[in-house]
Amino acid sequence: MWHDEQTINGHVTDDPEYEEKDDSRPFFQRKPCEVGIYLSVYQAKPHEDSHGLEHYLRMHTTELLFDEFCKIGTVDIRGKFEARKVLNEMYIERFEPGIVLAVGFETLEALDDLWTYHRDGNLNALMHEFLITPRVLEAAEVDKVIMVTKLWDDEYEACKEEIENKTRMRVNIINRPVDVKLVKRLKNYQSVLATELSAMRDLDNEMEINRDEFMNCVRNVLPVDIEVIRTLAEFEAMATSTKAKKMYNRNVLDMYLNIINKLRDYYDTFEAEIVTPFLQIHRECENDKQRDIKGKIIGMVRGMQKMLDPAGDLRSVMHAETERILIRREIPIFLGLLSLVPIGVERVADIDIMIDEYAREFQIEFKKEDK
Repeated sequence: MWHDEQTINGHVTDDPEYEEKDDSRPFFQRKPCEVGIYLSVYQAKPHEDSHGLEHYLRMHTTELLFDEFCKIGTVDIRGKFEARKVLNEMYIERFEPGIVLAVGFETLEALDDLWTYHRDGNLNALMHEFLITPRVLEAAEVDKVIMVTKLWDDEYEACKEEIENKTRMRVNIINRPVDVKLVKRLKNYQSVLATELSAMRDLDNEMEINRDEFMNCVRNVLPVDIEVIRTLAEFEAMATSTKAKKMYNRNVLDMYLNIINKLRDYYDTFEAEIVTPFLQIHRECENDKQRDIKGKIIGMVRGMQKMLDPAGDLRSVMHAETERILIRREIPIFLGLLSLVPIGVERVADIDIMIDEYAREFQIEFKKEDK
């Protein structure tokens, strides 16, 4: 077992029914290519002074925390790992009583990453950060809780062997009910996506109507020694400068910045509602075409987020139709700025179609109204 930074009672066995069990170790129904992240309550401070048994308090708090953790949702937890860019090749499977977070792996590298992260003393703080929120504390009837994170070596060895001996045969998604729900979730989200796409097209039209006026304002606010706008941060500095504030039509500069902020919000939402559910669908259930589609969708969302980043390189942003309307000498100034909105809109339309293509490959019916 890995406990904080020490190995305590590590036990290795080829038998899935462990030969030795610590009394404090909750029963975990481990499935192939999974291990458990064991979370135990070390100390809890109740809302009011309690004179009861400390053991009872820990057990009661454990039960309440388990109920609350189950409400968080595996997709949301996966999203937290993705946002922190750590352990993001790890499937978040489910919580089991006692509090055990089941996590799954497809590669030995991903499994080893978890062990290394924990051995370096980072996992415990991360789990606290992700799981222990003010709402969770309130529901658990405590003001403070300290949890200890444990990993077991026998599970590592069993999982490692399963990954090494895993067949390449595709698994029917019907045998993974949670994955079926994730595909249905994506299909349901297409209704929202259609509404968002309509609103984004309105933004594109607004930008198109005001394009000439916008370009004139940029020309007027641009310092004489500037021949290229490299980033949105550079543009925003110009658009909010003292010179810009004195301009008669500065509202079109504000309009552009507002549109960019709305696009950022849309794509941050798509990261949570499209990318993360896709990442939680196991690759073993997909064929090569689906893996390609999924990779493209994830790349389109994250690529757009990168383009919309204030520090992103506008010189690498190019929309073909936009390029055709610009004179050559103004391309370094305007191409990146004017390409962002149409690219952002077109990607959403493409993603909507690609979700259908992905789901069809399972050859089962996913009704959008299913929950």
